[in-house]
Order: sequence, then structure tokens, then C-alpha cells
Amino acid sequence: MSNLALNLNIEGDYIDSFIYSGVLYLLDSDFKFTSYSWNALCDFILKRNGFKFDDARLVLGFSKDNRLVNKSINHIDTCLDKGELLSLRKDVVEIKTWPSDINIFSNKLYFSGDDGVFFINTNHLTAEFDKENIQKVFGMKGFSISPNTNNRIALAVGREGVFKILNLMIYL
Repeated sequence: MSNLALNLNIEGDYIDSFIYSGVLYLLDSDFKFTSYSWNALCDFILKRNGFKFDDARLVLGFSKDNRLVNKSINHIDTCLDKGELLSLRKDVVEIKTWPSDINIFSNKLYFSGDDGVFFINTNHLTAEFDKENIQKVFGMKGFSISPNTNNRIALAVGREGVFKILNLMIYL
């Protein structure tokens, strides 16, 4: 039995996507992060599709929380068009740069662009961004961002090596 529960195609031009703490994040080719409540999205699919098989709720339940056991032999193949996606949107923030890396940790969305490494606080309960408070972490482009606990971040920055940032202070 496959672990695939939901095969979801989303209409649009996206360069990255991920689910974190019940929020679907999409980064489009205009460098805008858009957030969606994953549970609301799954509920919408269940209502819209009117599934013929009885265990559709089990499949979408597993899609919402993969700690559950997927006892269904069925899976769901569906898509969302731009209009449906727009109706489910929670928030959007423009980052204005092509990111060389993206990472999310402890409700902070990190990204690296030509002007440095930044983070945006996120709220997993509302799926919203703290757009008024985009913070710069490092003034050089990073190629790999590895955040960890206690505000520690390791950044691979090319020939300069790897920097460790602790509480937003730089140490070599």
C-alpha cells in the first residue's frame, strides 16, 4: 500500500512550495510567498469533490496529520485552479529577490537573496506573515541556510566559508 494520500496539482507558476505547521507556503515566479491553511484547503477539497468512496475523510485526515495511520486503499488526485486558490489565500508577502535558499524553522521563514539573508516571522495559527518586520540576519548572500534552536543559524556563503550566527551576532 502506498503512503500517497493526496496528489494535489496547483495551477500557477511556482518555484518552491512546502508545508510547515499546518500552513502551505507557495513561492511564485514574482517572488511572492503566499500562505494557505492546509486544513482549510483539505476541507475545501472534501466539500468540492463530493467523493464517491466512503473513506475520503480518512485520506484527507492523513493528509492533514501524517502521524495518523492511513488505513485507506484509496488516494485522491485533484487540482486547484487559480480562482479556488485565491479564495483560500490567507496572506502574501513579496520578497523582491530570487532566493538562493529558503528554510523555515520555529515559525521563521528564512530566505537568502543578493542583498543578504533575511527572515520573516510567521504565525502558524493564522497562516499570516509579520510583513512589517522583515529582519536582515546577514549582509552577504548565503547559498545554504541552516537554522537551529536558540536563534542559531549556520550560513554557507561561498569562498568566505560557513558562518555561525548566534542571537544575531556573528562568530567565525
